[in-house]
Amino acid sequence: MARRKNDFREEDKIKVLLWCARHCCLCGKNAGVGIEVAHLERNRSDIENAIPLCFDCHGAIGHYNVQHPRGRKYSSCELRSRRDQVYEQHTRHLVSPTNYRVTQAAPDGTLLAWYLVLSGSARFLVEFVRINPVVVMGLTQAQLVSLVLAAIGGWTLLARRSWRPAAA
Repeated sequence: MARRKNDFREEDKIKVLLWCARHCCLCGKNAGVGIEVAHLERNRSDIENAIPLCFDCHGAIGHYNVQHPRGRKYSSCELRSRRDQVYEQHTRHLVSPTNYRVTQAAPDGTLLAWYLVLSGSARFLVEFVRINPVVVMGLTQAQLVSLVLAAIGGWTLLARRSWRPAAA
């Protein structure tokens, strides 16, 4: 089937439907197969202009009569913000959350110290792959900074003895 002039690419439709888990980006209901990918603005078919809507909401945003203004028309900005909220709601599980109990049981500064140790170590290792000028002892400036940050984090953990698990 040929694509219409202002229709979205099939890959873009699949992406936005996955991001919203087939929930309408206006009313939030699970629309299942009763969902369509609508345009926020006419004559643009890029993925940033797409918004998944159920049939009812698609009809509501498309049939506002400006000659007889009752209520308030949906603006593109409002629809885009609502769409982004729904995307976030249905994709936040993809990023591993920090366990609430762990953050509450950790003494002051422990999470920052662990962050410094882990991110400093990761950054140090990543810099071996990148091509940066060597500064001292075969290390780049970014590696030296990451070592300092990891050392500060490690020193903080050792000084506070907060590397041990908290008592339950």
